[in-house]
Amino acid sequence: MTVRRRALFGLFGLIVNVGCAAAAPPASTVILVRHAEKRTDQGKDPELTELGIARAADLERILRDVPLTAVYATEYRRTQATAAPVARAKGLTVKTIRAGDHAAQAKAALAEPGPVLIAGHSNTLGPLIEALGAAAIDPIDAAEYDGLYFVTAVRGRPAQVLLLRYGAPSPAQR
Repeated sequence: MTVRRRALFGLFGLIVNVGCAAAAPPASTVILVRHAEKRTDQGKDPELTELGIARAADLERILRDVPLTAVYATEYRRTQATAAPVARAKGLTVKTIRAGDHAAQAKAALAEPGPVLIAGHSNTLGPLIEALGAAAIDPIDAAEYDGLYFVTAVRGRPAQVLLLRYGAPSPAQR
């Protein structure tokens, strides 16, 4: 296991355990990712590029030891293809959620009994993070694909967001 991966899971364990103290209410952890790199020659619902397929595989490797209880993606092929390797490795089915319905997405994620992955879009992750109870994040650049957002929500408190990077650096990060 690489140092980066150990550090990631150490941080994840810390986030998940925030709600485990006897006096603290339970915490919900939602992991959000923008879909991987998409083709630009296929209209509104493109497939992933080869780089995007590799990034989706990287996401599966990064989350391999995370005990996800559900995987969600919007109705578009690029989000489904980003989430599919993770779901397949966990023996889960990707649950489809409507791209613009942030309140319903947050409600579904917070109702799950454990950590959840949601694959969304550059223009939906920010509003979804706010719907989960966290402060607004900076806009996600159209060329940014490597952000991995860990949102920890504890009832009665503002949710916390931890942004990590995974896979090859996005052009926006170079």
